[in-house]
Amino acid sequence: TSHTELLLPTIVSRCRVLAFRPVSIDETERVLLDKGLPAERARTLALLSRGNLEQALALDWDEVVAERERAWLAFRALAADRDVSPLLRLWAFAPRGAVRDEIIRTMELFAATFRDVLYVKDGGRPEGLLNPDAPDRIEEAGRLLSGPDALRGLALVDGVLQDLDRNLNAGLVVADFISRFTGRNHVRDYLSAVPTHG
Repeated sequence: TSHTELLLPTIVSRCRVLAFRPVSIDETERVLLDKGLPAERARTLALLSRGNLEQALALDWDEVVAERERAWLAFRALAADRDVSPLLRLWAFAPRGAVRDEIIRTMELFAATFRDVLYVKDGGRPEGLLNPDAPDRIEEAGRLLSGPDALRGLALVDGVLQDLDRNLNAGLVVADFISRFTGRNHVRDYLSAVPTHG
């Protein structure tokens, strides 16, 4: 486990801690390129798998494209300050495990978009984008967000990923993220969308 603080001290005292560095996204991308994948696809898969080569190889490209499209539409709604309630309802009704994984992937895509906006606003070149196949979308996101907004969004995404790593309620974590980003309370919207049992 990466959370030794959750283990009993008597167990920890009898264990040796082995720290493994994750494989870098660049290294995963290099292996995917060696396997013959196109550069943009290799970069995207390496990013989405967070350096997990086995996962990168198992990802279905058509599903990746569809997931990126959903994430872009959600990002654009959020950045343009449009209605985000469909996003909240989607995650409120989905099975808990599936929601958590989808939210993590969506947040990773949000983070890449926020980073790209910052990179472009700082004068970065198109070939340095994390989303090299989406320069038009990054340009649109840059029109919707100021540099400070993109930086704040990136920090908020980092908070979401940390909260999910601590196994907090995924839907509430996202509702809190959206509330903090937009400055409006969406937790109430999320809670009203969650089905009640009983």
